[in-house]
Amino acid sequence: MNRNSKLTSALLMAVLLGCGGAAAQSHVVVGGNVFGGGNEADVSGNTEVLMQDDAVVDNSVFGGGNQASVSSTATVTIEGGTVGASHGTEVGVYGGCNSAGSVGGAISVNINAGVLGTSTYPLKGIFGGGYGPVTTTGNNVTVTIGNLAGTYAPTVYGDIYGGSALGSVNASTSNLTKIDFLNGTLNGSVYGGGNAEIKEQYTDFNDVSAGYWAANYIHAAAQRGWIQGYGDGTFRGAADITRAEVLTIVNRLLDRT
Repeated sequence: MNRNSKLTSALLMAVLLGCGGAAAQSHVVVGGNVFGGGNEADVSGNTEVLMQDDAVVDNSVFGGGNQASVSSTATVTIEGGTVGASHGTEVGVYGGCNSAGSVGGAISVNINAGVLGTSTYPLKGIFGGGYGPVTTTGNNVTVTIGNLAGTYAPTVYGDIYGGSALGSVNASTSNLTKIDFLNGTLNGSVYGGGNAEIKEQYTDFNDVSAGYWAANYIHAAAQRGWIQGYGDGTFRGAADITRAEVLTIVNRLLDRT
């Protein structure tokens, strides 16, 4: 590394959030996020994520892309395994996209079996929609917990939402958001819409425009509570970041008090 290189706030967010995960395959442990769609490239067609006895640790599952759209349907099906955190990392299951992007067709999130979250570290939630504030869903959304056969039963620690964490669901009033609870154990609540508390916690910055190269990374870090910005509402992404500020972000990331 060049001794004269400087670490800015924007660059740190890009380093922390710039790597997407790989799709889960049978009997694997995934240490990154799982996306049905692309990182920055849109998908023209359908996407599907299928987990069978897999483990996603300290990361989330998305039917859509990281910051990319899906033109048609997005499906997440979990038939076993685990999704959860080993410490205070916020982990969730989302039918839509992460920091940006839209799903043009219907979204289905099917939790047929497995253990999602723990009593110590419950999920941020299971959401029919996406995560980020600029994610959208333009069609019907269905979240199904359990299965009619009753052969297997999932255990969920955390709340279930038909909507998104921060984005919008159902651009048309003719679309339907539905949650079907067939069997299993839920240690949480069920909501037809999104989570107002998450929206209240979200911080935007008046000096981060939509076209700024690190905007999606900065917004994603703010959504996770890693950064809060300055008292005047700025983020100051081009400013050098101090050692104390890096330590503060790392402590928040690891849920250290």
